[in-house]
Amino acid sequence: MEPPIGVINAGSSSLKFSFYEGERRLLGGQVEGIGAHPSASAVGPDGEAIPPPQLHVTSATVPSDVLPTILRWARERLGNRRLSALGHRVVHRGLRHSRPACMLAAALGGLDGLVFTAGVGENAAPVRSAICRACDWLGLELEEAANRANEHCISTPESRVSACVIKTDENLMIARHARALVSAAAPGAR
Repeated sequence: MEPPIGVINAGSSSLKFSFYEGERRLLGGQVEGIGAHPSASAVGPDGEAIPPPQLHVTSATVPSDVLPTILRWARERLGNRRLSALGHRVVHRGLRHSRPACMLAAALGGLDGLVFTAGVGENAAPVRSAICRACDWLGLELEEAANRANEHCISTPESRVSACVIKTDENLMIARHARALVSAAAPGAR
């Protein structure tokens, strides 16, 4: 049996967590309301709801405040199996995402397309709108109704730069990268 890979995906007020064996998710869930009233939810391998970690931390102000509880809960659920790696991603930018996108476009001399993905990219129409407005100098024209509806293509047909929303399982991608790093670092891998 392959050792599981853990994934922690932290935002400013939430923390998603997953534990994988190969490509199969064994456990997953998230804590929302960090900084206010944190609450947890969890799912098992088939996506069924399972009892989440019991958050005894009512004053959690940052995602790291709930991390020990999540790791203890996962260790119990996984039968005390040792993790081979823990992949971690932190995002905390909100509406300030437009500045890096504009700087990259300027450095590249323009863009053919802009792709939004992952939690904020897939679900935050106001953030996508702000980024697209900041990139209008490139010829990007946002179709506001398509953006609000989280459609795949959110640019107008006349737009010189296309804007798309692509769904992803970012926790699975983090687990794959962590597994590749662990495999490359294993004795005899070089």
